[in-house]
Amino acid sequence: MITLSGQLEGMSSRADRSWKLIFGTMELTPEEIGRLGKAQQEICYLAINPDPFTSEQKEAIENTKAELADTGKSPSERLRGVLFVNWKNNPEGYEQFHDYYISRYEKLFNHFKSKLP
Repeated sequence: MITLSGQLEGMSSRADRSWKLIFGTMELTPEEIGRLGKAQQEICYLAINPDPFTSEQKEAIENTKAELADTGKSPSERLRGVLFVNWKNNPEGYEQFHDYYISRYEKLFNHFKSKLP
């Protein structure tokens, strides 16, 4: 766990309804910079407190685990299943699921491709 003091300097909403938070920190040690560098592009969990965390709070944070739905299916299988149910409810003019599936994937590809530098 990395614990830093900092100041929330900005926040903005994103098109996907998520939020971008911008923090400024005090001067960091080389070790802290290295640990933060390893955390880039990783899913992390934040705890914000205007006061320093107590030992009990730090312990509770360290013991917190993210729980993901364990369906026994891969993420791509889950997405395909959701797309199939969506197609059944609203085929949007597609007679075959395969055609609908390809069109939705193209839309996803283009969405994320447009975000690349």
